[in-house]
Amino acid sequence: MDYVLKHNNEFERLEEQAKLPNYDYRFELSDILFKPNDSVLDACCGSGVVSRYISGLVPDGDVTGIDLGEDNLIKAKEASNSEGLHNVAFQVGDATSLDFNNNHFDKVICRYAIQHISADKRAQALDEFYRVLKPGGELIVIDFDGTLYNLSPRNEFISSCFDKIKEKNIIDLRIGRKLPSMVVNAGFKQSEHRIDCLNFLDNGLNEEVNQLEKRFENAKDFLTLCLGTEFTYKRFCEEFFSILKSPGSVYFYNKFIVRGIK
Repeated sequence: MDYVLKHNNEFERLEEQAKLPNYDYRFELSDILFKPNDSVLDACCGSGVVSRYISGLVPDGDVTGIDLGEDNLIKAKEASNSEGLHNVAFQVGDATSLDFNNNHFDKVICRYAIQHISADKRAQALDEFYRVLKPGGELIVIDFDGTLYNLSPRNEFISSCFDKIKEKNIIDLRIGRKLPSMVVNAGFKQSEHRIDCLNFLDNGLNEEVNQLEKRFENAKDFLTLCLGTEFTYKRFCEEFFSILKSPGSVYFYNKFIVRGIK
């Protein structure tokens, strides 16, 4: 699994993003009942901000955050230690091949990550989540639908760039709508989902522009690969933000929060 935003400042970006209202993990998890002694897996944990939050909800349990980004994990451990947390641990791990026994966790969280797993391995990740959950355990998977693409108006050049990004099929920016059926196909029962529409206006738009600028910078290698040349990448960035900041422009996407019980 390749993370297209891999960069030496990605930890800081993720920590900053987590503070924004549109990325409020506390609201995303507000419908989930955590028991004090739950054992929780935070798959593809990024900066570990959600792992650290959940550790406070399961004071008699434990939280394990896994990720392929070793640099992020080092910083996640440092952040956890600075907060004095004793029931959260971080380790290198691949969501498509988990190094845990069957029926190990009470809950598995996977947030903003399925879109980054290659198409031929996404079902494998869901199968692994099912395997490591205890009977009656709960999966919560969260991801976006329409990121980047839901920009209007768009000119011919931007549309052609979107087409090139889709053709590479490295990341699925419309994964959200597919998650409910993926959860069912993995064998989970009582599957349900919530869709939150993120419509970026006023200060929310300014915050998203700031985040997008950092994402585009961190994903420079990926976008250049998709678009062909660094010149095209730079032109894409310029024209995308020109449209986004223009009066009357529209930018939105949906956040899918999907739950399943084993």
